Amino acid sequence: MAQGKKGTTNKVRSMTDVHIQAEGISVQLDLVDVDQNDPGSPCWRINLELSHPTGRFSYIADDIWIDTDVWDTFESELVAGVRSCAIFHDLSDYFVIKLERKDRCFEISVVVREFLATKGDLSMSAKYMVDLDNVFVDRFRDGFAAYQKFW
Repeated sequence: MAQGKKGTTNKVRSMTDVHIQAEGISVQLDLVDVDQNDPGSPCWRINLELSHPTGRFSYIADDIWIDTDVWDTFESELVAGVRSCAIFHDLSDYFVIKLERKDRCFEISVVVREFLATKGDLSMSAKYMVDLDNVFVDRFRDGFAAYQKFW
């Protein structure tokens, strides 16, 4: 996935920066780079695993650019308890996690895709439903809140 960002500074962390595991979903985000010309959209390495009864689906990408405003808005929604909808996505919408409050549950949608220049798109999507009193949102909130932001 090429999103057109280069000319970056060195990675500032060495271990997993954010790790969330809840309801069969595992998300790891590691800071890769910060563009000196655009520090508001750092580059992340993402490792996503979606468990199912007979195994798991996985997605790994090394160049996911996420706007810090998107991060802050998502985190604020998580802190507020996801009153309606919280969306975490990269600049190209190649990686999207959406938590939406429904009548009696949260609907969690995960969509990842990669553009293949001569062949089209490769994509994976999943939807989960969890009870409103489930710890899922708490684990996401705590995972994002524990990250020491540089912005």
